[in-house]
Amino acid sequence: MLLHPAAKAALAAWVFELRQRGGVAPDTWLFRSRKRPNRPISRGHAWRILRRAFAAAGVAGNLGTHVMRKTFADRIYERLDRDLVKTQRALGHRCIESTAAYISFRQEEIDEAILSL
Repeated sequence: MLLHPAAKAALAAWVFELRQRGGVAPDTWLFRSRKRPNRPISRGHAWRILRRAFAAAGVAGNLGTHVMRKTFADRIYERLDRDLVKTQRALGHRCIESTAAYISFRQEEIDEAILSL
């Protein structure tokens, strides 16, 4: 799957730092648990890390990994001229219904389209 160059650079820097700290094997988890070193951090732990980062940055709201993915989906959908099939491919979904669930459709826009016929 394609990865944005800035994200790729950030991940490369993170992996470099991990290797400097004690060497990591290629099959090591990128975000591994301190309690269980041979396992990744949990979803709950990732959520807590993000919440602290958002708070430190002064970003308020109910934010988390899923909200970030939905925001990404909305932005990709708009950039792809609202093409749901292309958005499905960009998100790596097997089922287009999954993709449609990620997209934020505005009811006012739908109502306006119906009323304008």
